[in-house]
Amino acid sequence: MKKLILSIILVSASIVLFAQEGMVINMKLTNTKGASGSFVMYVSQSNARVEMNMKMPPGTHAPDMKLIAIMKASEPTKTYMLSDENKSYTVHTTETKSENNYKKSTIKVVKIGEETIIGYKCIHSKVTDDGEESDVWTSKDVIPNFEKYSNMFTVQRLSDKSTEQLEAMKAAACDGFPVKTVVTNKMEGTTTMELVKIEKKPLDKSLFEIPAGYKEGNMAKTMMGIDFDMDKIMQMPEAEREIYLKKMEEEIKKKYGEGEE
Repeated sequence: MKKLILSIILVSASIVLFAQEGMVINMKLTNTKGASGSFVMYVSQSNARVEMNMKMPPGTHAPDMKLIAIMKASEPTKTYMLSDENKSYTVHTTETKSENNYKKSTIKVVKIGEETIIGYKCIHSKVTDDGEESDVWTSKDVIPNFEKYSNMFTVQRLSDKSTEQLEAMKAAACDGFPVKTVVTNKMEGTTTMELVKIEKKPLDKSLFEIPAGYKEGNMAKTMMGIDFDMDKIMQMPEAEREIYLKKMEEEIKKKYGEGEE
């Protein structure tokens, strides 16, 4: 599910990153194991903001998540992840392809057919990546002048895995805005992400800025409100690491409860 969420945030926001008019895109997530969520994407003047609200399945220690991702046209390789609750943010930087040593993409895309979903003409394709399959329905009718924005994005040649998927889907003539995505995983069940609605309206510039008073931290603190550094933990002697992880587990239980059985 984490992979799907990150893909939706980066792929969807990247596709519309060059849109100049104000747009608000609403999407929803459902899962057969009980998780659910909503995503609201704001796009204006080549900037994007994604607000995510995730309710995790009952019976788990995983906390519900409220997270904000901001992508700025002036910093095309950076994504800012914000937490209003913790007043913190982290920065995810994507290297350009000339700067990294990624292995050749294993993503394969096969066109299944054409369908209409919530009024949009979509191409249904099956995407296979490292043995995991997903069904994706894309449409070029969602974003005006999609080809123009898609071509501009491709010029950047970013190396993130989501970009590899974009390129693979374009090569298979299956590119477009992801109106619906279905991923089935033995551990996580079937997760479905769907477009709910899209509307055009002016947006305030402050939506795409980090609020005053927010401090940079690590991803764990931003998402869960618990401050720990995984690199530091892995460098600890085994005995010390076990004690530290035990304390961290107790802190998570104290903060979010024992979970339902």
